[in-house]
Amino acid sequence: MEEAITLEKKSEKVYEKPPDLEEVFNVYERRASRRKKRRKSRKESKKSRYFIFILVPASLIFLFNHWQEWHLPFLTKDFGLVIPILNLSFGMDILGNFLMLFYDESEFKSIVYMILNFLSLVCLYFFYIYFPFEFPSLPGIDVGFWMKNAFLVAIIAVGVAEIIEFLKVIFNTPNWK
Repeated sequence: MEEAITLEKKSEKVYEKPPDLEEVFNVYERRASRRKKRRKSRKESKKSRYFIFILVPASLIFLFNHWQEWHLPFLTKDFGLVIPILNLSFGMDILGNFLMLFYDESEFKSIVYMILNFLSLVCLYFFYIYFPFEFPSLPGIDVGFWMKNAFLVAIIAVGVAEIIEFLKVIFNTPNWK
């Protein structure tokens, strides 16, 4: 009995006239313009991100090339051995981000990130091999040992990122989440 009542109540509902085609079109246009604004703001934020990714390595190149003037006690003479590969890695990072500033396609970005990850891997390997740091021992903690292991963990992490970018290029799936 209750079901019949609810059906009856639904059928008694009075509907307004259907919306005009012009009203539907106006709603669609407003939604589309909002989407365009969001896309434009995302593109602008990506562009500003690339500018930051250009400025940070450029400033690091300047700082690392003047390391001898600082007289930092934890840097050894071997730091001069890793400077050329560090400059190469940061220089290619600047170039890659500069190119992505103008050409922001997913496939291109995956290839650029694959190259930059490889250079980062080489740079981290040089830091791991030469380890141009000399930290004072703290009671019960060997800081040098932990720093060297941190470089090893970073090498593994960048290696995994390199494999992921390689798979993105091979399987043509640049938008893996």
